[in-house]
Amino acid sequence: GSMAPFSRKKVARKVSEDSSQDSNDASLNDWREFRARLIRRETEGDEAVSSQAEAEPWLHITPLIEKGSVLLAKPGPWTLSCPCFHKAVILITEHQDGAGSMGFILNRPTARVAEVGNIKFNVYYGGPCQSLEDPEPEQWSYCLHTRNDLGSFHSEEVVKGVFLIEPLAAYDYINRGQATAEDFMFIVGHAGWADGQLQDELDDGEAWTMVASDPKALLGSLPRQQRALARQRVLGRGLPMWRRLARRVKEDGYSWDLPRILDRKADENLWDWVNVVLVPDFRGTLAEAEDMESQQEASPSDEVVYKVVLDTIALMEAGPENLVIQENGCEALRNMIVDEASREVVARNGGIQVV
Repeated sequence: GSMAPFSRKKVARKVSEDSSQDSNDASLNDWREFRARLIRRETEGDEAVSSQAEAEPWLHITPLIEKGSVLLAKPGPWTLSCPCFHKAVILITEHQDGAGSMGFILNRPTARVAEVGNIKFNVYYGGPCQSLEDPEPEQWSYCLHTRNDLGSFHSEEVVKGVFLIEPLAAYDYINRGQATAEDFMFIVGHAGWADGQLQDELDDGEAWTMVASDPKALLGSLPRQQRALARQRVLGRGLPMWRRLARRVKEDGYSWDLPRILDRKADENLWDWVNVVLVPDFRGTLAEAEDMESQQEASPSDEVVYKVVLDTIALMEAGPENLVIQENGCEALRNMIVDEASREVVARNGGIQVV
């Protein structure tokens, strides 16, 4: 497993979904989104939830361990001895009763590059099992992507819109001109739990909060993230993603407040670990990393862009005779298209037709 077992206290357990079920089953994907809509309506009331609001990226607390669930690491003293998990965001990619669980940390970029043939990939740290901390022959690598058009022959759908693929298959797509290296999150290592271990850790309540999340709230635009990573002079700790999702959880009434001095110590401890494991050569200072993370948090996220697109389209459709609204709306939508990912967001929601 990825961690030593905690002291346990038993609570009522929920029956998990068997991950051997066909992950491409469309009804399962519809069920996840339908569940999120029901929870939102129950929480906010039917009148408060518009159809436009329901189309926005969703996230909610869940008691279910299931393929596609997301673990948010709770800040606390336990991470001082496990710095790789401090404020980690982990996507569960496998869960089956009797066989345990497996997942990937999504917010640990590295300064390393992997070469498959003549293709270079940015490397992400996926967890402590078969990872960058192990000898190279013992390391396992995987790729995540969000390209629905690449088909399911080589890809396994983890959750709607997020796929797992072997690096060699990713290389083949790139070599044939059907994708670019930026389309794939190349991950080395994973987090693993023995049968029942993850449930025990959730019951204990010290380490994790588990959520179900819209993929847009997790990966957003992978190519855009990859380009930003390549431009960075300083390697960050991946905290902006965790903070963004943690704020969503806190809006639901959950709080993980930690004494400031302890939280600061854990953040610094993570920085020390990053510079030992994730960076082959020294790359920037802690102050530079914190400044970069602040800038990332201040810039609009993919979720914000998505909401602005929906709001703009709704405003234009509500005032078709108002030329000022139409002209300003068209200009706003055109300015939002800066890459293929943003073009897809605008097109998928009817923005091109409106323009």
